[in-house]
Amino acid sequence: MIESTQCPINHTTSRRRVLETFDPLKGSRLFIKRSSTREEATKDLNSAGTPRDRVEQSFSSLDNEAKAIHFVKTHTSIPVPTIIAVFEDRGCLYMIQEYIENAIPAFDAPDHVHSHIVRQLEHYMSELHNLRSHKFHCFSRDLHLPARLVSTEAYLSTLQYPEDPQCRYVLCHGDLGWQNIMVDPRTGDIKSIIDWEYAGFYPVEVEGEYWKRFGTASPNSSERSDNDKICQLLHSLNTDGRFSSDYHLSPKIDYTNHPEGKHQLDRRKHSKVRYLSSRSRLSSNFKRIFSVIGQKTVIPTSGPQGLEKNEKSLDAGPVNSQDVSDRAQSAVFHDTNQDSLREPNLNLLPSHDEQSSGIQGIIDAPEWHDLKVSHPRDKTITAQSITVQVAIASREHISAQLTSLKRSVDIDYRAGQDWTLATSRDAPGYYIRPLKSKTLVQETLHSQELCRLLSGVLDQLSSKIRLSIDPLKHFQQRQLLAQKYTEEIVKMRSEFDDMSGDPSSLSLDPYWIHADNIRRHIHADRDQAFRESETLKWNAIKAFAHALLVISHAAETLLPFTPDRVRNQPSGTDDPARRAAEDRVRDLLLGGSGGWTSQVTDMQDWVPLNAIEKGVPEEKEEKTEPIPDRILQYYYDSDARYLKSLEQESSGDGLAHPSSSFAI
Repeated sequence: MIESTQCPINHTTSRRRVLETFDPLKGSRLFIKRSSTREEATKDLNSAGTPRDRVEQSFSSLDNEAKAIHFVKTHTSIPVPTIIAVFEDRGCLYMIQEYIENAIPAFDAPDHVHSHIVRQLEHYMSELHNLRSHKFHCFSRDLHLPARLVSTEAYLSTLQYPEDPQCRYVLCHGDLGWQNIMVDPRTGDIKSIIDWEYAGFYPVEVEGEYWKRFGTASPNSSERSDNDKICQLLHSLNTDGRFSSDYHLSPKIDYTNHPEGKHQLDRRKHSKVRYLSSRSRLSSNFKRIFSVIGQKTVIPTSGPQGLEKNEKSLDAGPVNSQDVSDRAQSAVFHDTNQDSLREPNLNLLPSHDEQSSGIQGIIDAPEWHDLKVSHPRDKTITAQSITVQVAIASREHISAQLTSLKRSVDIDYRAGQDWTLATSRDAPGYYIRPLKSKTLVQETLHSQELCRLLSGVLDQLSSKIRLSIDPLKHFQQRQLLAQKYTEEIVKMRSEFDDMSGDPSSLSLDPYWIHADNIRRHIHADRDQAFRESETLKWNAIKAFAHALLVISHAAETLLPFTPDRVRNQPSGTDDPARRAAEDRVRDLLLGGSGGWTSQVTDMQDWVPLNAIEKGVPEEKEEKTEPIPDRILQYYYDSDARYLKSLEQESSGDGLAHPSSSFAI
């Protein structure tokens, strides 16, 4: 067995279980990936004692990775892991691959081979991004947007994206950081590109350009995030139902011809792509793979120059799709005389409906498509503004759902009245027991009327939850205003530089001072919005909980006096306990307290759980130097001026640029 250049792999995260093992038949190592179990997904805790990571779709993302690797291996020369088997066992998905021997992550490669790695990536990414589709999709039924979109992917992955006749959705890796590129430690030759769980057909901007330099597939401290640009693009695709008229993508991307690494954006027609139609006679396994990713996929007739596998297709002209399917089948399924363990049994890939229902309990996302998110169309979309707008929509959704629940309680109240009335007063004689002095309607009157109180407190909760949206809306206005001011200041600065003016005089402009004041206090506006919104929300929930506890307790006092099958309870005039219970409930229904109150009291013998034993990480106290009084006074004065400016704006005396309108 070849000696490994890497440390043995055997670890478990909240998202994956990965390990290596030994194949005694071949005398080589195997690499195994497994989706997480419920216990693994919730084992790592944060300082609050709740699961630390957002573990969603662990099963589905591994399914996506397996199918993506198979597709890339079939249609490109990109080196990817060789899949031996994919199967489900007890609610978890397993993927077994050949171990990539004599390779290290490009992260650990010596500096002198970095340029060689980039040149290879330019070839491979040109080849990858020339695989096109008319649909925005992944290889599994769920969307798996890149991890760097963590703050917006839950919402963006549930939007409906239009089909594009020009097939401008390109195949993206989704997480092409250098930690996922395995290279020869001596030469820097790429031996395999791994971790395809975020792969899918997206606009090329979703891939990003972070793969062109050493590092992860996310911005470092000196780089600007591309999240805002992606949010703008995906949001406009959803709202407009098409790409904008000025969006253009080269029909043949070739990063090798552009040292700056910028993809071509021109208006040439798609002259060198061909369509693999679903009408072609594909093998049954190949058809099943394509059934997941749509009915039409674009395969370029030529890849980047210098890659041997695609040189033949450069001059070969149109290729029959039957030949493509034959090559795909031979590339995936080995000779039947070989060991069955070595066959990538893609028949074992489970469908969405076959997945274990237990693992789906890990998913914490609600029905996002129910939210009515409406971002102001004339305002610049950023990751910050879209997430605040989603938060506003979710709070509105809660209020609407509470209103719906109130209506359901009203209907249940009326339905209860109707069926007891129909089976008591208006029923045939055999419904009436001669010995009963009261009908069912009379005996249950007080308990049924408590539904009125329940409906009322639900209505109050809905209204107060809606009020908690106001601080979020106010903050959204402030940050959109700050964004507008930023754009205007950039424009002013550019015009000022063209006039070769004194920069110090620009900072004395009243408009500049006001705009800078808005931007410097956006963090304070953010904190205030959160504090006020959460205070309103939880106070409303607390008031509802207290009222609900009293109402449920009132109902509990009446339950012993509900009709009994065996004995006939005495009327209120005959039973002092029943009379007292009904009197208290009547007082509650009239607006009184019924003589009840609810409160939370501290336990005198309370013994807290050992958080460290439960897996909560120990918090380390950070030593900070005290802020000098003069600095504090400066901020106090600055806040006072800012609050005064807000009062002036609310009274209509705010400062506005003479050439611009910033109404939100």
